[in-house]
Parts: sequence; structure tokens; C-alpha cells
Amino acid sequence: MRKLSRDQALPIVEPHKDRFWRICEESWREWQQLPNIPDYRDRTRANVVNDLMVKIARREFADVHGARFIDVNEKSFSMLLLDDKLLIRFKKFDDRRMPRNYPTQHAQEFNLQMRLPEVPSATRVFCGYRLNPLETEILDVSITCTNGKRPAWYIDLERSEAAVVRLPESGPVNPTDRRPRVRVRRTDVQDDLAL
Repeated sequence: MRKLSRDQALPIVEPHKDRFWRICEESWREWQQLPNIPDYRDRTRANVVNDLMVKIARREFADVHGARFIDVNEKSFSMLLLDDKLLIRFKKFDDRRMPRNYPTQHAQEFNLQMRLPEVPSATRVFCGYRLNPLETEILDVSITCTNGKRPAWYIDLERSEAAVVRLPESGPVNPTDRRPRVRVRRTDVQDDLAL
């Protein structure tokens, strides 16, 4: 099967963008609620968050027509197949929106869209998240199609308006209601200098 272009993948991804955001955000939130987080290694975090992403993805796509999960037991990973065209793995991304994983032979072949016996014929993409510099919250969520060691294309998913909490505007409604916060008192010395 030929690899889908970004324009061909967009209509498949678009109806599910809120699901992809929830998968990433909820898994990160669940990770942050675990006890003793500073005691875990980065690899442990990656594994736990990935397992949470797959668990939440199964729930999110349980009743979606054209969505099914492919479990590869020998490699112990799961993928979401959408409309028999996009095969999606869930990962943390680096700054280039590339999946963070050790470059095993299998991972390299997967990223190059090479034929693998246990993987259905479909365009392979990753749904992933990038963290802010302090690694305290999710910066963005994207769908990336790799071409070896770099993205062939990616789709940045907009956060749903329902997920954005709007804060009330600060400041007075009427500009004439403003009162100064500080009063300047002139001292005798300032009065003398003003002359």
C-alpha cells in the first residue's frame, strides 16, 4: 500500500482530534497522580504513560466505526487501525515530533514504512505529545508520519475549545471606574525643586 499524504490523512484524523488530545492529556494526568514520581526512571515513565495511552485509546475508540486495535504480542505493543488506512502507535515526541524510542531494527523498519509480517498494510503514523521545557504539562499533540529519521509530514491537532478554560477579563468594565493604586505625596523638598 502506498503511504498516504498529509492531505489524504487529514480527513481521517480530523473527526478524532478531541479523542487524541484526551488520550494524551488523561494519560499524562494519571501519571502525575502516581505516588513517588521522582523515584521513577525516565524509561519507567515512558512505559507507564504509553500503557495509559493505549488503555485510554481503547476506551475512546471502543464504539467508533472503522477503528480496531492490533496487538502484536511478540513485540508487546498495540496499534490503532483507522479506516484500514492509518495505523497509529502512541508515543512521546521529541522536539522534531519524532517518536522517542530506541532505534531497534524493528523500530527503524516500522518508521521507514517497510513491510513487517505482524503489521497490517497501512500508512504508519504516531499520535504523540510534546512536553513543556519543565516537563510538567503537555505542550501540543500531533500525528506524525515518519520517513526514517525525520518526519515525512505531521498534523498538529488544535486543542478543543471545550477543553480551554477561559479566565474572566481582569480590570474594570468602565475605564472611568479606575482609581489610582498609589498616591504620590510631594514632600517640601520636591516642592522646592519644582520651582
